Amino acid sequence: MRIDSSALKSFEEWKVASPWLRFLAQVIDQGLVSFAVISAMSVWFPQKIGTARWLVTLLLLWILVSSITQTLFIWFYKNSPGKKSLGLSLQSAQPGNYNIRFTQIVVRSFTWWLGVLTLGAGWSTILSRSDRRAWHDVAADTIVVAKAIAPQYPTALQRKTGELWLGFLSLVFVFFIVSLLMVQMQTLHHQSSSADYRRFDQLSLLDQQSWLVVAGATLIPPDGILIGDESKLSHLLLYFSKGRQLPLGDRFAYYKANMEPIEDEICRPGREKLPPCQSALLMVELLTPSPEKTDYPKALQGLIALQNIETLPTMAEQIKFIENEIRRSPVYSPQYFAFKSAEAKIYLKAGDFKRAKETIETDTEKIPKTHLKGQKIFETTFIGNACEITALQDCTIEKTTVCLENPFWKDWDAGCHLKDSQGLSSKAQTLGFWWAQAQNSAIKNYKYSDWEESRKQFGENKGEFQSNLDLALDFVINIKTQPQNVLAKERKLAPENPLWGWAQKQALQELGNQWSYIIYPLERRILEKFNILSTKQSRSPASDPVTIERKPHLTPQLTIER
Repeated sequence: MRIDSSALKSFEEWKVASPWLRFLAQVIDQGLVSFAVISAMSVWFPQKIGTARWLVTLLLLWILVSSITQTLFIWFYKNSPGKKSLGLSLQSAQPGNYNIRFTQIVVRSFTWWLGVLTLGAGWSTILSRSDRRAWHDVAADTIVVAKAIAPQYPTALQRKTGELWLGFLSLVFVFFIVSLLMVQMQTLHHQSSSADYRRFDQLSLLDQQSWLVVAGATLIPPDGILIGDESKLSHLLLYFSKGRQLPLGDRFAYYKANMEPIEDEICRPGREKLPPCQSALLMVELLTPSPEKTDYPKALQGLIALQNIETLPTMAEQIKFIENEIRRSPVYSPQYFAFKSAEAKIYLKAGDFKRAKETIETDTEKIPKTHLKGQKIFETTFIGNACEITALQDCTIEKTTVCLENPFWKDWDAGCHLKDSQGLSSKAQTLGFWWAQAQNSAIKNYKYSDWEESRKQFGENKGEFQSNLDLALDFVINIKTQPQNVLAKERKLAPENPLWGWAQKQALQELGNQWSYIIYPLERRILEKFNILSTKQSRSPASDPVTIERKPHLTPQLTIER
């Protein structure tokens, strides 16, 4: 590396200072500054010592005081305390003029922090350059010299160390920029692929209801709030949310009795392309077990999201889509809660309680500590789903404080710990006890009549979760104890029942793959979709369903076979 004439003259008269001496000088200078700054901050703000804001203020004050004191010492005393104590001297690198101008001092003092900001890259040239000048020396046109017996030329090791460190930091910088660019491009791609979700305060009541359907909540009719087609659409959403919980064979009759008259009113002639009619048509499409990707761009946001999820061919694609939408949704927005709940319910449907719990566990712990505005209904729904998932995974929920505030879950937890069915005192205890038994071989010690007696003792179930659990337990306990009317009991289970996948797994364990030939062909395809059946099952051509032409309304065949 070429050495300019000023550096050569420095070698001849004073000799360029070694990196080790320069390092010690900085330790002394910064040590004095740090002592003064920390002392001052401790006196000024004694009650805030150690807090994040106190530390940030300390750092900023340190940078300012260090730069100013360096400038003043060098201007008035031609040196800093650390350099003076070690026999170092700062001078101009311009030939024939060793006096430093004030502008050079200011530039040098403030650009010294480039070494800090670049993780030492700005100082690495002290090792590799023959004149031992760092970036701030080059910027200010200065050089640090010292009296020495022999010139302190850089050794081969020093040169190599400085070059390697500078090269390593360059690679880190390139990697950081490329990674950031990829993240930004991926974000732009997601944002351009679909419209951004609106904030909670911009959502209409109907949109809020549609997102509650995605979250799996029970809707309450907003009587007197909406009028006209909006009121009809709200009631249709209510029926739709209930209809999706029905077994496949019951959906057509339910649709004809409850939904078709309202749909016909909303989609009367001349209004087919309006948003209310598009939402109504999409609800009918989603009520079929295998909805199609028909385009309804003016439908409610939540219904479109539900269609995007359910028209994907595999469980893995559904999860990937939902996780992308979660990243795109504002944290704890209606969309965030809805997608999180939908992801957990997909794992439930596959009988994977562990993954379902992992999906909602972190947010369940954070939500009670977060003050949400306007989203209480979504928060409550999410917490309710979280308690159900925790109960299904662990049975006991004694570690989940937010769930134990509900009397139902207290009784459930007590039922999980009971040793026999004689001490049951409530419906929740009954369900908790039998759920614990059904998870292992202990169920073989009971008769189906024991379960029947317990379930009838405390009356009808209250709530969707209790009904779903009761149906699933009735089917599984029947298979594992005294199989009778198995197919009739199975057909009371809806694929939307969160325990449907678990119940099907239990049947396959007890009856083998022959079970997959007995159930509806559509149910078999759902088992394959959610990886409950590892290999696709084949049937004889005579048993395959006939392809049915697409119709605007549900039919009994569409309900079961589509």
